[in-house]
Amino acid sequence: MYECARCGFQASVTAGTIFQDTKKPLRLWFRAIWHLTGQKYGANALGLQRILDLGSYRTAWTWLHKLRRAMVRPGRDRLREPAPLRGDPYAVFGHYATRLIDDRTPIRTAVPSPLKALDRLGALKMNNYARAMLLPAQDIQSLVRRVREAGELRVGDLFEGIAPERRPAMRRTVGWLAKLGIVKSAE
Repeated sequence: MYECARCGFQASVTAGTIFQDTKKPLRLWFRAIWHLTGQKYGANALGLQRILDLGSYRTAWTWLHKLRRAMVRPGRDRLREPAPLRGDPYAVFGHYATRLIDDRTPIRTAVPSPLKALDRLGALKMNNYARAMLLPAQDIQSLVRRVREAGELRVGDLFEGIAPERRPAMRRTVGWLAKLGIVKSAE
């Protein structure tokens, strides 16, 4: 608290900020900011309450919402295209060796029962994020059946009969199947 020597007016460095009227130390607020900005997929009030050892969930929730409001710049430029709501689902596979799959790449199934493997792996929670960018489930099953029946098929051959606007999803689907170990390069 600062006080003017002439008029006696009192002012605080926290006045007019999100820290105004707080009873908690600023160091704790800065830990909360560090936690919020350091999380890859954001933070929640329960996690904040646990990490900072706050007495109540309500305090953690209030802090979190104050911080989130403070992080939004008023009058900011809006995104012109829809932004992804989540991170890249393929980041999970970032540490795996990767090779380019192009139209000439021959692929084959990598497991004895690819449809069973597809059902089992498709049920994993991490795939919820990928589904929006892939072909629908019945098309994926048909693609896997086609590769299995052919024994070996070039990726470009899979595009036969596929509308051009669906080809990017087909290409991502083949990459997803390869990363999950359902299909692999026959080279």
